[in-house]
Amino acid sequence: MDSLRALAISLIVLGHCLGGFTPSSPLGIALYNFSSGATALFVFISGFFLHRIYYQRITYTKFVKMKFIDIGIPYLLLSSIFLFFNLLRYGKLPPFPISHQFYDSLSSVNLFILYLLTGATQSAYWYIPFILGIFLLTPLYFRFLGFSQNFKIAMIIALFVTSSIAWRPTANINVVQSVIYFTPFYLSGMYFSEHEARVRKIVMKLLYPLGFTFLSTLALMHFKGVVGNSHKSDLFEFSGIDLVVLKESALILFSLSILYRYFDKSSWFLGRLANLSFPIFFLHGFVLYTISKIGYLSFFYKNVCTRVFLFVVVMIISTSVAQLVRKITGDKSRYLIGK
Repeated sequence: MDSLRALAISLIVLGHCLGGFTPSSPLGIALYNFSSGATALFVFISGFFLHRIYYQRITYTKFVKMKFIDIGIPYLLLSSIFLFFNLLRYGKLPPFPISHQFYDSLSSVNLFILYLLTGATQSAYWYIPFILGIFLLTPLYFRFLGFSQNFKIAMIIALFVTSSIAWRPTANINVVQSVIYFTPFYLSGMYFSEHEARVRKIVMKLLYPLGFTFLSTLALMHFKGVVGNSHKSDLFEFSGIDLVVLKESALILFSLSILYRYFDKSSWFLGRLANLSFPIFFLHGFVLYTISKIGYLSFFYKNVCTRVFLFVVVMIISTSVAQLVRKITGDKSRYLIGK
């Protein structure tokens, strides 16, 4: 699972390095769609570890407290630093990602609180309020494990259909909609952990069909003009089927098939990257922000190749800073950049 974590954080950073970019070439569109939606891998992995490490081994209160310390505290700290920097440097908070009379009329204090509740401070930070909401629902997810196997499979399929209709929320600020959208990925991770030996044999045999499904979905997205994730503000408005749900489901299984077949032995590099996944997650947005403020972002935004080079630069800087912080602060680094 370390290899999948390494892939997940790499795709998330790549997606943000390609963010705000509308590719025109088939290769650019394929790369953009390939990296979009990679958060689903993170959610799948979280569900896997919920069952593998914590099920029937920890109390609910202790679990939530531990998760808040590991990701909630660094989230609040780093988000507050970003917001206070904007207040001191520019005299105001950055505009909220959704323009609306309600948001525009908020005072700085209320807007500050809204940023923390929604994770709208940086492109990736919405994930923390969302995943904390998932963790708060842990007793409900544990009940899922008590159902029969057939009911679990039927439930996961039904929730995937719901997810593909619900779409992701506009600007990712609606935590409830995000929970609905990503829950089938979370439950799939739990199911995979519970039945790993059997599911592993199945996905290893389906390497080529899974690869074909993944590539076909990418091709279908290109044919239908879909670029990136699908977002909408009205959860109950039908706007079509979100192909990213199918694409990410196929990518998870296809990646597992490849990893089990060819990378079954532990890799120092992938293990190290996986171990730094949350610190990289917390830091890469600051690295991108710093690059933009010192005026070099325009150089990296020229084309797809320079964007990929930006991804390499951001990964190297984020990893180096994370290792430095861990070396200086030791175990206390979990409060600063996550664990």
